[in-house]
Amino acid sequence: MRPALHALRQALSDADLFAYIIPRTDPHQSEYPAAYWDILPWATGFTGSAGTLVVTADYAGLWTDSRYFLQAETQLAGTGVELVRLLTPHTPEFMGWIREQAPAGARIGLDDRLISMARLREMEEAWPGLTVVPVDLVTDTWQERPALPLSPVVLHDISLAGVSCTDKLSQLRAGMQSRHLDYHLMVSLEDIAWTLNLRGDDVAYTPVFVGYLLVSATDACLYADPAKLPAPVCDYLSSHGVHTAPYESLTETLRTLPADTRLGLDPAKTSGWIRRQLPEHVQVTAVPQLSTALKARKNPTEIQHLRQAMRQDGVAWIRLLRWLEARVGQEPISEVQVAEQLEAYRLTMPGYCGPSFPMICGYLGNGAIVHYRAEPETAAQLQPEGLLLIDAGGQYTYGTTDMTRTLALGPVTRAMQEDFTRVLQGHIRLASLVFPQGTQGRQMDVLARQALWAAGLNYGHGTGHGVGAYLSVHEGPQSISSASQVALEPGMLTSNEPGLYRTGAYGIRIENLILCVPHLETEFGVFYAFETVSWCPIDRRLILPELLAPAEIAWLDAYHAQVRELLTPHLDAEEAAWLAAQTVPIT
Repeated sequence: MRPALHALRQALSDADLFAYIIPRTDPHQSEYPAAYWDILPWATGFTGSAGTLVVTADYAGLWTDSRYFLQAETQLAGTGVELVRLLTPHTPEFMGWIREQAPAGARIGLDDRLISMARLREMEEAWPGLTVVPVDLVTDTWQERPALPLSPVVLHDISLAGVSCTDKLSQLRAGMQSRHLDYHLMVSLEDIAWTLNLRGDDVAYTPVFVGYLLVSATDACLYADPAKLPAPVCDYLSSHGVHTAPYESLTETLRTLPADTRLGLDPAKTSGWIRRQLPEHVQVTAVPQLSTALKARKNPTEIQHLRQAMRQDGVAWIRLLRWLEARVGQEPISEVQVAEQLEAYRLTMPGYCGPSFPMICGYLGNGAIVHYRAEPETAAQLQPEGLLLIDAGGQYTYGTTDMTRTLALGPVTRAMQEDFTRVLQGHIRLASLVFPQGTQGRQMDVLARQALWAAGLNYGHGTGHGVGAYLSVHEGPQSISSASQVALEPGMLTSNEPGLYRTGAYGIRIENLILCVPHLETEFGVFYAFETVSWCPIDRRLILPELLAPAEIAWLDAYHAQVRELLTPHLDAEEAAWLAAQTVPIT
């Protein structure tokens, strides 16, 4: 048993609680919490980006989804924590377990800084007869807890942002006015960074900083540690009508809001702790974070710089693929070395700031672990056989990238080719889609799965997620999945990544980023399409042309021609010749 689990149980007993709940998030509902709030690895050893731990006196369970099943099995072994497999991602199935197990009148503890208002409401409705107790059992238990992050905030120049902070605040205030709000509290770190045209380094993989932003009809205040706000940043904010205050002082501001203040909060993002600070005389209105939809629709400047980031990333990938081709089977190479080599190539690119998520490099059966992360002591050694899956993204000051390729490292079987080609068919069908205005992500998801379903195959993750502009690699509100009810609109950047995973054998995924663009307008309405903006060859050795329709072959040949056209000017002669050989038309 992990020592942390023993300490939590002692704290549980001292607080007279039946259970204690720990999600993997922070007070801002971030995907990648800063180390201070990254509690699950300390408590359980599990490092996946999604999970909820429930601890009782005699049981500990970690609920996570299918992306992490194999990873969690390995990391939880011997810890005293049981893996509980979610049937549906992002669902609070632990709530049903607590309802069944807890005796009447039991007290359920949680740190409500880490639980959204919406989730707290679900708990209260799901647990009649139980008492939810806001309590922090971690701070006094985690003896070597990391400090709160203090990286300096930096300016994100208007030449990259495309729209000024003043104009963005005006757009927010227009939304507030239409909803009759006096204040709007922004808690999402990505939205705060986007609105203010600032960036930071408080959170791994995402260039954001910890803070809150409170906007009124006449002014705005950024609540952040003064130590991370250099004088030029403070002067810049002041010039746009934004003043600053310490992070902790938000509490006092909320408690002293005038009577009948109408405050807009996003229940899915705002913590229950924030709600507890508000006096009863404040009128709380549940609204989406008003910047999120604005942020999702990239402006022309952001799109222009996105293309630059994609070209640079494509060049780094070309160099990695050539490196692999020349060395696999000739010298020892581990999965970790592949990640290090891609990072080395990216570091030569102007504006590169680091990865946008932990790189996934899975050889053979490791490729079937959807969010696999190679570690030096356990990484597989590549051999000239089987499949290698690489999923990697980069943060450039110009934009955020995310791409996946599956590679044949040696001879392949027809079964591998059939699986790969069916995944490719789904990728092409989504990339080629023309759709009417108002079409939602859930209406598109089937296209990426249709060829797999026809053979009795499927995959357990969504097909696409939104991507930010030098922000989060996983950005809402749009996605392409069976649950998405958000319509895709021009300027939205989304991933296209169908896959197939055979446990213990291999994983296949093909991912490009696709940009929603206007297509045509007829008497039947406005229609949009997708433009693929990731550029790297798709491994032709794994394709069975006889399974592809003529239109699918035409798409693939046209895509490879575009890859050659856009990347060749940035390659040397040998690299260009290699790329030409990899993109010979299927026809």
